[in-house]
Amino acid sequence: MPAENHFRHQTYSSADPTSPVELLTPDAPADSSAEPRDALAAAGDVFRQAGVRHLFLLHGTFAGNDALGLFRAVDRLFPEVGDVLRDLGKRTVDQLVGEAGNYTEAYAHALQSGLSSAQQSVEVRRFLWSSENRHLARADAAVRLADALAQLDRQPNDRVMLWGHSHAGNVLALLTNLLAADASTREKFFSIGRSYFRWPRRGAERTLWRRVEETLADPRGPLANLPLDIVTFGTPVRYGWDFGGYRRLMHFIHHSPAIERHPCRAAFPPASSVLISGSSDFIQQIGVAGTDFPPTLLAWNAWTAEQRFERFLSPDLPRTQLWQRLCLGQRVHAEGHTLLVDYGLQEGTPAHHLMGHAVYTRQSWLPFHLRQIARVFYHETAPIDAEKGNSP
Repeated sequence: MPAENHFRHQTYSSADPTSPVELLTPDAPADSSAEPRDALAAAGDVFRQAGVRHLFLLHGTFAGNDALGLFRAVDRLFPEVGDVLRDLGKRTVDQLVGEAGNYTEAYAHALQSGLSSAQQSVEVRRFLWSSENRHLARADAAVRLADALAQLDRQPNDRVMLWGHSHAGNVLALLTNLLAADASTREKFFSIGRSYFRWPRRGAERTLWRRVEETLADPRGPLANLPLDIVTFGTPVRYGWDFGGYRRLMHFIHHSPAIERHPCRAAFPPASSVLISGSSDFIQQIGVAGTDFPPTLLAWNAWTAEQRFERFLSPDLPRTQLWQRLCLGQRVHAEGHTLLVDYGLQEGTPAHHLMGHAVYTRQSWLPFHLRQIARVFYHETAPIDAEKGNSP
């Protein structure tokens, strides 16, 4: 999407992609412990030289601390209890799913240790959000992330890298629109949030939203001209990106071209073998407009805000046209450099590999991801002979 995107949604179309796209078929990760260690060290040299000092990891839908929005409803009456439940909920998710579509503490620690040197560190942190599959949750996460970025201890030339799995990538898309929006467009966004956070016992969240709104309005504030390098993993094609809100953007998508389709498009409905083997990311394919969940009945005050966000973020995309959108099999985003990666057949059952959606967050693929980010973002020419690629 262009600069001054004004929160416009991406277009679903049968036309060929207009943004850069590559098809890659990497070899399976090496079993040797030395290879990942060397790859992280090499990427760390490139990242630090480029000025990267902070890296945020954002988990996707259903991997957060309140996937159904139930704890948010408890918050209305017992804020302290809601905080305890969210902490317990995220700990439970980490224990149950591990690295399957989820960034763990161990993953963040390994990444920070590998990228940092004795002289200069790259701070890696997890950013937690509710992970509800709806506009309101993603909008709230974007505002909270903006608040976290505003509070970073950074020098003017320090770069910030953001990694988002699944719909966390769409949280990042909203963030770029927030950072680049004019006052009028920004007011429309925040007025919808106020319609929800004005309710009793939501004072802390209301204060946070107000603080971020004021920070964004300051042309010399900590969010002005923030150098963001954004990487998404398995993010469905949803919200548009605003070029005024980021410096670099790329996407990893697990994709095995279907013989009967354009090499950049997925077949729909997919063969059952694709779902069972995880040979392509089915979740990324189907997470298009019209697949959000409604708020829980306990969160009755969220319904109005969700409907208003639907009209603001996804106008003219009725659920009645969902089947047509799914049949397009659209993989490639309108902005950024897309890598359609054939990660191969996945181990375990569909519950383990999430129908091809869990591969991105496994530590075994970190060397590959880091090499590609260094190459695309910072023009690093490290050997990639094992990662055979071509353009469609």
